[in-house]
Amino acid sequence: MMPLSVAALISGMLTLVATAPNLVVNAELARHGISGFQFFSFTPFGVPVLALGIAYMAVVRRLLGRTSNLTPAVIERPSLQDWVAQYGLIDRAYILRVAP
Repeated sequence: MMPLSVAALISGMLTLVATAPNLVVNAELARHGISGFQFFSFTPFGVPVLALGIAYMAVVRRLLGRTSNLTPAVIERPSLQDWVAQYGLIDRAYILRVAP
């Protein structure tokens, strides 16, 4: 999920409508009588950052996969009942089974 998160953050640097802060700043500039941004005003800054992000994730993904030597049988995940007991949700937990 980390590469997806990084890609979402970097995409905000490519166009005016990619993220809300870009639109807010553009609206405030227009409100104060200053010419706002064009649609691709952020792209010259975003493309090099995007290229660096892709290169970084391509290199680091190999390093991240090698650290785990555990088999799935060794990893013990908490069950729903464990979470319910830990957070005191006994009267508010429901299990719903959906038939095919």
